Amino acid sequence: MIRKNFSYDIQKHSKNHGIALKRSHAYELIAAYFGYSSQAAMDASGFMMFNMYAINYEDFSVTNVTERSAQLGYSTSEADTFAQVLSRLVDEQNLSFSEYLSSMDERWELDNLEETSLQELEYLSATQPGAQYSLACLNEIEPSSERDSYWFKKQQQGIELTPSQKQFADDYEAALNQFSFYRSLLVKAANNGHGNAAFDLAEQGGNDADKYYQQAAELGCVEAQEFLGLSKNDIKWKVDAAKGGSRECLEELARSAADKNDEISAFEAHKWTALAKHYGFDLTQSLADNDEDYGPAFIIYVGLNLPSIAQEMKVEAHAEAFKIFQQYSD
Repeated sequence: MIRKNFSYDIQKHSKNHGIALKRSHAYELIAAYFGYSSQAAMDASGFMMFNMYAINYEDFSVTNVTERSAQLGYSTSEADTFAQVLSRLVDEQNLSFSEYLSSMDERWELDNLEETSLQELEYLSATQPGAQYSLACLNEIEPSSERDSYWFKKQQQGIELTPSQKQFADDYEAALNQFSFYRSLLVKAANNGHGNAAFDLAEQGGNDADKYYQQAAELGCVEAQEFLGLSKNDIKWKVDAAKGGSRECLEELARSAADKNDEISAFEAHKWTALAKHYGFDLTQSLADNDEDYGPAFIIYVGLNLPSIAQEMKVEAHAEAFKIFQQYSD
């Protein structure tokens, strides 16, 4: 494992400087180098990997390592030595830190994992839901179509097939097994508290889809919260999804509040609109399908017309929106 070998290297080089470093302390210093508060926090967030384009952590790593060393009871000179050793070894070995996948858009980052990094990921998947989900994404496959099962079913019935027919049957069986393995990894990650894994299971449909949508939403998956909020017209999930950055839920809550004629609703309309801007959406801006020769062909989105409120209330609405953004955007 990369971590195990790297921690041994740190111990060995520290010993060459006359410093006895415990293995558990080496892991803590590695975590500090990559910006984590503890080894447990690092393991829960991602894994070490070899990367020829490794990120340079030098700007913050030295301070983190020296501070953690002091907390572990080492002297200032020993702490400085640890920081130098880690910086040099990371650079020499082209090490970097990869966070586990947290969204669909990041899956491509795992496509070119080296074998050693894949082993590290598999090692951590024994205990870490994030690693389990990343492995699931590496093994992702669409469920096989029933119409492709003809020769597989014939083979299951004991009917002798021609070589080409058998190839169709074997390919179908391999796809079934691959999908079963992929789903088992998702189930494992979901059962250990990974919201995106639960959402992926829900999106596959089936009798347990509702259960997994609910689980994913409760685990903080914004996509699941948005689905439940809009499809079930559930205000709780609409609010949670809006706080997490769902454009559709932000717009619905803002428009609903703006359509009412009371001060509290007007405040809410300004709050949701301000929060949308923090997430990069301007709900007050209309959008049109523009044609270079003839101008706007039709309106795609009609911007929200916010009700007037006192300046003090507007400031308060913006402040509350920013507070929500800080809490939910991490």
